[in-house]
This record gives sequence, C-alpha cells and structure tokens, in this order.
Amino acid sequence: MIIGNHSAGKSSFINWYIGEKLQQTRVSIETIEINLIMNGAFTTELSGHNVMKQLPFMEELYDKKTKKERFPGLLNNMSVKTSTSKARNFDQIVFIDTPGLADGGLQYKFDVEGVYEWFAKHCDLICVFLDPIGQALCQKTNQLVGRLMKQSNCDVKFYMTKGDMFHSEEDRAKCMCQITQTLTASIPPAHGFEMPLIYLPDEAS
Repeated sequence: MIIGNHSAGKSSFINWYIGEKLQQTRVSIETIEINLIMNGAFTTELSGHNVMKQLPFMEELYDKKTKKERFPGLLNNMSVKTSTSKARNFDQIVFIDTPGLADGGLQYKFDVEGVYEWFAKHCDLICVFLDPIGQALCQKTNQLVGRLMKQSNCDVKFYMTKGDMFHSEEDRAKCMCQITQTLTASIPPAHGFEMPLIYLPDEAS
C-alpha cells in the first residue's frame, strides 16, 4: 500500500513500475478512491461489490447477513484494475493506490483513515511517499503513520519523492531535515530512521 500527502507521486510511481499509464496523474488531487492494481490475463477494471471477487480478504468489507458495509461509501469508491504488464516482478505484487491526505476541510466519501488502517493489516509493505513541495508536513499523514507503526504486523518504509527538484545539496538537506523532524514527532521512537530520496527517471535523467 502506498500512502502519503496528495501529489506525492504515488500513482506516477505505480505507472512507472508496471510500465503502463494505468493511473491518472496530475498536480491536483487526482486519486479520490482506493485502487488495487494487479497483474492479470486480461486488462479489466472492476468496481462496487465486484471488487470482493478478486481477493478473498476483501469479503470482510461486506456483511451478507446484515447487508451492511464495514466502511459505508467505500465499495462505491474502490476499484480493482488488472494489467497484462510483464514489467519487473509485477506478477507478484498487488498495489494499493490511495487518495492523498491533506489538512483542512477536504471531504472524502468514506472513512479514509479507518480504511487505511484496515488495509494495513493485510499488507506486506506500506510505503509512505513524502514530497518536498511542503505538503509532506501534513499532520493527517503524520498521525496516521504513527498509528500504523504501532501495529505489530506493519512494515513501514519512508521515501522522499521528486528528488530531482532540488537545485542544491543544501536545499535537499534542509528539506529532508524539516520533514524528518516533523515526522519523528508523530511516530514511535526508531533507531536508524531512513528516508531514501527517489525520483522517476525520464529521457533527460
């Protein structure tokens, strides 16, 4: 699962990894639903209750007896996309692309934080993407990450994205220091905190 502030490059990373522009990417908040991206024999997209047919653990999202959703509004704002891509080891991975988090009055159509915590229990790895534009200091992201790291089963890794935007080593160091200080105030004490700097390659670099 990839989480983080909006416009941190979550969807762009997935598109780059699978070698296909499956997810929409723009500066604005583009991903407003949960998207599960996985390998398949055909290119398909399922939504609504059909998403629960793809992965067994998803059946927990709907109680057939009471006909109630675990998280009201989620099933209508979630999709499973399959791709025939053979890039890298995509056939072994299910990506969970999530809406970007932001402070303020941004309204979501379901309990995003509750949903993230539920999905985290079924993930092998959680990648937290933080970008250097300023939204990385989002308190909603920091608080959520703090709760996720208290779950014993969660393997959480941090990444500073858009590393090619820095004009100097001084700018890079200052930005990473600010974000690290803000983040570590919200998460449990950790030894050897790491936050690698990454960026997506293009024709120029």
